[in-house]
Amino acid sequence: MDLSNFNVEKMAEQGAWLELENPESGEVLESDDGEPIAIKVLGTDSKAWRNKNRQFQQRRIAKMARSRSKQIDYTMSDEDACELLSECTVDWRGIVDDGEELEFSKEAAESLYLKYIWIREQVDSFIGDRANFFPSASN
Repeated sequence: MDLSNFNVEKMAEQGAWLELENPESGEVLESDDGEPIAIKVLGTDSKAWRNKNRQFQQRRIAKMARSRSKQIDYTMSDEDACELLSECTVDWRGIVDDGEELEFSKEAAESLYLKYIWIREQVDSFIGDRANFFPSASN
């Protein structure tokens, strides 16, 4: 068995498409043209995720040092979580909000995740599952 078949960093860097599911029914959401509404993300093994996560850890350590506390607060605010997820979001298709098609940007992704917790939860779950980034996954 060739271990290069399991190069999770490389696969996470290539990204994968998450098809959004209706939070009520679980069915894949479709745009007006019948195509799945989807968000392309990098995995937690990507440099983008690891670098942003490291920044948050350094921020927590600095905050602990300033407060002279002996405990690090590992909880992440909603804003930090959305910033981290948006850093790993690289594209989308079919995203419409309030009747307007949203053009992809990191800022738009962060706003979307702050506004719609169910989208944030789906993206967070998808990014954290390495299996989604293997070629055998239907992306």
